[in-house]
Amino acid sequence: MPQTESIHSPDGFGRALVRARDYLEPPTRRERVWPVLAAATAFAISSMIFVFAAVTAPSVTLTHLAPSPASLSGDSLGPPLAGAVN
Repeated sequence: MPQTESIHSPDGFGRALVRARDYLEPPTRRERVWPVLAAATAFAISSMIFVFAAVTAPSVTLTHLAPSPASLSGDSLGPPLAGAVN
């Protein structure tokens, strides 16, 4: 009669118990790091582009500044304004 593994044998029961515990444990999911690194890299690059554009852009004046009264009277040392009467 061939020897078969019995349910009550200590070795077979231990293996079955370990196998059952493996089935009961939830599967471990590893968190992916690449999407987070890609988003951080994109944010860093876009912020550096924004800083470069803000630093190198010329200043914008939306309205023309009125000339000072000293420049209209001719008391200034600079060249006369176009259209100023001497």
